Amino acid sequence: MKHLKLLGMCMVIAVLYSSCSVNKSATKSGLIQDCPQEKIVYKKVIPGAKAANEYYMYKGKRHEISEFDENWIKKNCQVRLTIFY
Repeated sequence: MKHLKLLGMCMVIAVLYSSCSVNKSATKSGLIQDCPQEKIVYKKVIPGAKAANEYYMYKGKRHEISEFDENWIKKNCQVRLTIFY
């Protein structure tokens, strides 16, 4: 009987936890409204380079600046800036 009570409490906690989590990145515009961990900026100009000189690190992966709602980030986030020369 104790095991059933414990199992029931665990299920309630799991349901409450999952209902509280909000996916900040889901927007109608398709732009991410969540704080990236870091902004990477390359100041050195590389002739013929096709890659962008700036990008965000978000959830451990590289994401282009254009994927984010820049106005939302400016209002809500403090993003660490890393500059490479």
